[in-house]
Amino acid sequence: MTNDRYRRFARLAFIATLPLAGLASAAAAQEGANGKSFKDDFDTLDTRVWFVSDGWNN
Repeated sequence: MTNDRYRRFARLAFIATLPLAGLASAAAAQEGANGKSFKDDFDTLDTRVWFVSDGWNN
């Protein structure tokens, strides 16, 4: 009976640590931002950045 409890506890501990391992690897895999950021106040239409669409489709 004690051996059965130990196995159950070990299995639950292993299952509980899997999400933590996934979070640690996901946090380590993130890189810095790609490209430069920009700000557009939309005072005028800057055709180098934006274009006018003639419709909308999803």
